[in-house]
Amino acid sequence: MRHFFGAGELLPNLKTTCIYSALLSILCLVSMFSLSAQTPRKDSGADGSLAVKPLQIGDTVPALIWESKFPALNTSTGRKAISLNDYADKKLLIIDFWATWCAPCIASLPKMDSLQLTYSKDIAVIPITYETANKVSSFFEMRNRAQVMPSNLDYITDNTLFSNLFKHSTIPHYIWLDGKGRVLAITDARQINADNIEIIIRGQEISLPIKNDYHPPYDKTKPVFFDPDKIWNTNFIKQSTLTEYSDRFGCGYTYTVGLHDDHPQVKDVAYRRVFAHNLSMIQLYQLAHSDHNRYFNWHNTIILSKDSLAINSRKQGAEYISWLQADRGFCYELVVANKYQNQAWSIMRNDLRQHFPDYRAYTEKRKVPSYGLVRTSDVDKIKSQGGEKINTISPYGGRINQYPLSLLISVLEDRVFVPLKKPLVNLTDYRGPVDITINAKLTDLKALNRELAKYDLAIVAQERDVEVLIIADEVSTK
Repeated sequence: MRHFFGAGELLPNLKTTCIYSALLSILCLVSMFSLSAQTPRKDSGADGSLAVKPLQIGDTVPALIWESKFPALNTSTGRKAISLNDYADKKLLIIDFWATWCAPCIASLPKMDSLQLTYSKDIAVIPITYETANKVSSFFEMRNRAQVMPSNLDYITDNTLFSNLFKHSTIPHYIWLDGKGRVLAITDARQINADNIEIIIRGQEISLPIKNDYHPPYDKTKPVFFDPDKIWNTNFIKQSTLTEYSDRFGCGYTYTVGLHDDHPQVKDVAYRRVFAHNLSMIQLYQLAHSDHNRYFNWHNTIILSKDSLAINSRKQGAEYISWLQADRGFCYELVVANKYQNQAWSIMRNDLRQHFPDYRAYTEKRKVPSYGLVRTSDVDKIKSQGGEKINTISPYGGRINQYPLSLLISVLEDRVFVPLKKPLVNLTDYRGPVDITINAKLTDLKALNRELAKYDLAIVAQERDVEVLIIADEVSTK
């Protein structure tokens, strides 16, 4: 099953890296009270867990949490644990929810470090992640090898408590606190700047746009708009629906079409489904045409419309959500009997044509500048040697073990070639899992190719026929 999560600022992309991840809510404070404490306390549940009430602007962080020590790391000072109370002398604390796989989060780290250095007497920037200290340490080791300026921030790791205290669905996510733990603001990255920080340092009131993107979890394995027990019978073929924007969901999609019959998501299930939530018309068409290993995003989608702004937006964050809510965002769900799943994408395309008669979507080959991943010899240097599945690829390199080459292609396309607006085409025709380690910044093509050369691989510039998706105004035949 494939998911699209809007990472960062809910950019209007069909697929994003950081891809948006909802931080799963776990209420267990395994080592909240000390670095080794595992036993229940009087103020916790019988199993050692603590129910936390989500905080809003104006609320105050509970004293128990404010004063507790949390596992942390600092690449320059070697600190092992910190509490928010350690920074009670500051006028402003900025909690930065992030993860090592989140490209917008990583891109913001230098800015956060710079702000910390500039206003060190008055503020404390505290990045928090649910990921382990080992995962974060490995990330910074790769970052250092890429000769990126070391970070001086204190990073809280292994933590899910704060994501329950401050509910959110996308990262980066920022919480602004005063020195007593009162919540001043909840924002996205665009509000993190010197002007806003100085207003708070001067003791002035500030009202910033609120980032409120939390959506309660739902069972992604079951239909949302249909009850399978009610619609199912021996003659069932398919059922679909298209609705307006819904506040119940974030922006994204999930589908089970094409999964093997023994996959846990579809085993013993008599239907397959596609569920797209709060996407624009263009994004729905991109999904509907991304079948048979095709994938369409903004770098291979062409809009030929007299009023392209009516169907496409480059707004970000809350402004983009408002744009979707103005009759431009849609939810679509399709449920088909298993034996008809090969028709799912064509059914979806037909549904979209009926609902959007003023536009037509089609694909064609066009000669465009692009890049290709090629093998430079017949020697197989990438075949996996087995072992556990590992994926630590970040903007600074990393390792994949026991994964298909398509995973590396996907990461490179998202983080390197989409910004270049040039597709990356897999020309290796290699099948099977691979083991590849890259010790280079992914955006440094020369350094990246030096690493790929160890495996007799190369990324080459080319001009070739590439399939593109075209969204055009429907020409009236009257």
